[in-house]
This record gives sequence, C-alpha cells and structure tokens, in this order.
Amino acid sequence: MTPRRWVATVVLLVVVGVSGCTGSGRPNGRDSSGPLSLGDASTVLCVPAPVGTATMGHRVLRHLGGNEAVLTAVELIDPVDLELVGAFLVPEGDDGLILTGIESTFPPRKPIRGWSERREVVGSRVAAGEEWGTGFGLRRTAPEGRASGVRLRYEVRGRDHVVVYDTDVTLVADRCAGG
Repeated sequence: MTPRRWVATVVLLVVVGVSGCTGSGRPNGRDSSGPLSLGDASTVLCVPAPVGTATMGHRVLRHLGGNEAVLTAVELIDPVDLELVGAFLVPEGDDGLILTGIESTFPPRKPIRGWSERREVVGSRVAAGEEWGTGFGLRRTAPEGRASGVRLRYEVRGRDHVVVYDTDVTLVADRCAGG
C-alpha cells in the first residue's frame, strides 16, 4: 500500500468511527431516516429545582422533510430519580425566537413565550418546514434526579421514527456542583 493510500484509509476509518459515535449509542438530535431534527449538539445541564420540578426547553424541533409528522410518544432516556411530567411545543414569537428556556419550576412561574398557545407533544402534527420550541416538565423524586435526554417518537406516512433531545440533565435540590 502506498503512503498516500495508507493515509486515505486511516482518514476514512477515523471519519467513519467518529461519525458513528454519539457517546450514548443513540441518534444525536436526528435519526438517519426521519425528517425531524432537534439539532446536532449534545449538552449537559444542571438545574437547581428546590421545589422538585423544572421546565427545560432550549432546543428547536425542525421539520426538514416533505410529509406531515405526527408525534406519538415522549420519554426520558435512562432516568434515575427523574420523571417527565409534561411535554409541549410552543410557536415562534413575534421576534422570531422560539426557545422556552430553563425555569426552576413546572409549570413555569415566569412567563414563557407562546405558553398560552402551547400544544401537548403527543398527538401534535408538524407540517413540512415548521419549527417549534420544545419544553419538558421534569420532577425529581430524590435530592438529585437525572436523565440522558428525551426521546420523541413520531410517524410519517405510516413509518415510525425517533428524534432525540440530546441533553444530559440533572435536577438538584440545592446547588449544582461547582456553583
């Protein structure tokens, strides 16, 4: 094998190896076959939740395909002492922003843009080209609760798909480590 071919082979193996790794063995933001996306970034989030609940919503659900998607289920990934108590979509605001944000209670005490127009995730229909802010209500059942993300299941033309909200989230009773 020539040096050039050897380098090309090594580069190809590294690219294939890296592209196949999300660190968790799950789709990262978007599955390979479906049109819905929650972005490609993985994040880590710690939320002080003194009352035991929190609202998390810092990702946009985008429909990148051509056929309507119907959201059929939502679940936490690998939860430990953490429960999903709400899942909703909010429309884009007048200023073009559609993120829900992070709030130390659920339902949120502070006004969240689009809250009065929110939809439950399960049963929502998302048309091609639409974008929605996502929001999830979480409840810890111990002083610390955590999960490795949220999985949304959906259907397009009779086919099942999955998209993952790839955020490792921890709710704590008092303060997050290091802060």
